[in-house]
Amino acid sequence: MNVKTRFTNAAFDHDSSNLYMCDDKGIVYCFDEKLLLLKQSTPPSNGVTLHGICTDEAHVYVRDVAGNVICLCKEKLLQKHFFVSQHYVSPENEGSHPVPSPSHAIVATDRYLIFCNARGSLSFLNKKTFSFNRSIEISENAFLEHLSLSSCKKYLYVNDIIGNIFILDLEKFSIKKIASLHSGVSHSMVYDSKHKRFMISSDVGGGVHIVNEAQGIIGWVPFTNDDVEEIVLSDDQDMIYVACFDHHIYVLKNHESPVVLGKIGKFKFQVNHLKKMSNDKLLAMLESGEVYVVSTSTYQILSKTGGTAAYWDLYVSGKQAIATSESGNLDIFQINSQFRELTLTKIDTIVPKGINHRMRITKSIANGFVSICGDGKALRYDRKGNVQWEYSAQGILRDISISKCQKFCAFCSELGEIIVVDLDTCSVIKMLKNNKPVWCIHYCPDGSIVYGERELRDHLGGRTKSKLCLLDENLKEISAIETYGNFKRIRELDNNQLLISSNTLLAVFIVDLFDFSVKKSLKEWQINTPENSIIYGRYLYVVTYGYQLITYDIETDEVIDVQYILEGYPMGLDCYRNDKGEPFLIASCRNAIMAFTISQVEPELISCWYLNETLYRDFSEGVGFQQLKSSNYQLTTQVEKLQSVG
Repeated sequence: MNVKTRFTNAAFDHDSSNLYMCDDKGIVYCFDEKLLLLKQSTPPSNGVTLHGICTDEAHVYVRDVAGNVICLCKEKLLQKHFFVSQHYVSPENEGSHPVPSPSHAIVATDRYLIFCNARGSLSFLNKKTFSFNRSIEISENAFLEHLSLSSCKKYLYVNDIIGNIFILDLEKFSIKKIASLHSGVSHSMVYDSKHKRFMISSDVGGGVHIVNEAQGIIGWVPFTNDDVEEIVLSDDQDMIYVACFDHHIYVLKNHESPVVLGKIGKFKFQVNHLKKMSNDKLLAMLESGEVYVVSTSTYQILSKTGGTAAYWDLYVSGKQAIATSESGNLDIFQINSQFRELTLTKIDTIVPKGINHRMRITKSIANGFVSICGDGKALRYDRKGNVQWEYSAQGILRDISISKCQKFCAFCSELGEIIVVDLDTCSVIKMLKNNKPVWCIHYCPDGSIVYGERELRDHLGGRTKSKLCLLDENLKEISAIETYGNFKRIRELDNNQLLISSNTLLAVFIVDLFDFSVKKSLKEWQINTPENSIIYGRYLYVVTYGYQLITYDIETDEVIDVQYILEGYPMGLDCYRNDKGEPFLIASCRNAIMAFTISQVEPELISCWYLNETLYRDFSEGVGFQQLKSSNYQLTTQVEKLQSVG
């Protein structure tokens, strides 16, 4: 039976050879190695999205996004204990505020259950009594992201989210810091006993860093242009497998200097977790919730379960909401609203004929639409699904914009491509190659173009700034704003200004196109990446990857409201105002569309539509092994500066 849910993490239990998995609704599941469901828990009344999971001989332990820890008995998956972890700290660790975090730092030893608590320090519970033992401040600068035990079980290997690496002696409780990556987010670390070294992932580094306890960082293996998630070593330590957000699992030979052999994919969506199973099998998990058992000898999918649908983009046009589905269809909803209520009625589904793509973002044009897809395709089609043209880029397309004159279409890719085509004929007018992924693009009223980069380091010594860049109509750089982080979305405002959503040091900010300068920046209480934002009146509404909906007063810069209410990580966001003048926010999230009234400024949830019954596709038919001539990192960074190639 295929369990339709968004699985968020898993643990392979070597005692039973079963898989224990958790999801974003607080439920824990037990599967056999062929992904046959054996049992599942009921969600705890105080539980939320689960991110961390581990097992011992009798129990399953999970950590949720609020930092709470739940203990379940293995036999029937009944909950035994629920710990609000912000209270399980020593007095010296009570100074910091509890903060929600998707940390998966939880591990069980013979004596202790150890986890990152809601205040960011490390808590120890005695396993026999579940009484509090102690808490230890490991990293003063960031939350702990990953924990693992040494083979002798005397040491705990710890990394925080920004790439600091620590070794904790579990007998003396002494801490040794061995390295700092200085290169952004790090989700996973493993110990390589074959070469007596650590391997740690790096989003900004686009690969794996090699760390020696005595010397610190001794190597760097870049191979992707996107986030790097979980690392797994084969039993004999000869092979390295790395889950990446570019929809692939990378396969490396574990030589003294690791060699990239190829990659497994292309999966429907971002690969965020890998677990080593028995008999040469891997468990691969996607950010969208799918789970696959993959053979490491044939690289074929042996079994699968889970998964969700999503509208990657949603915008309001008149009294309709236009939603772009990753399943490959465009859904059109009628918005029904008389007073403070709002409902959606699907009135049409457009499936571009002969197309088998994961659609991401759509723009309306005369007599039809233009959409971009996750496999690098862009296509124009009419309301009956007849495709007028299709264009193939090399990289995953991230954004699209139509010129105000409706003559040109610009799109950008994760390989750094910026492509301008004739809207009628799809003939390429201009093309640029950037040396970093380009994640957002926008046509300004005067024909100039603004694009934003994803940060990707170009040297081992530290981070490399990314740019929000203004180009003239000939794609020549006029000006740029440089900072650390990723630019995600661009929204046009009145008065020749742009609203930028980013996880950079500027967070969500307003740019004046007159002098291309930052006029206002708002970042308070954003605990994860701002995925989208919109201004209504004097208020700014921001949705973050941490399931937050935040309201700011843009005149005073004050935070008005913070809610952890989103059903999943957000994507599309727009406003609607009914005939009575009542304003609403409509947001598309993973597996849901949500509507909020904002008549009282602070958003109030009024309705939610779940996508469980929406046309679902996992696009796994073509998954296999691909040898690499050039890695995505090489293809992206091979140009030293912005150049015209067309």
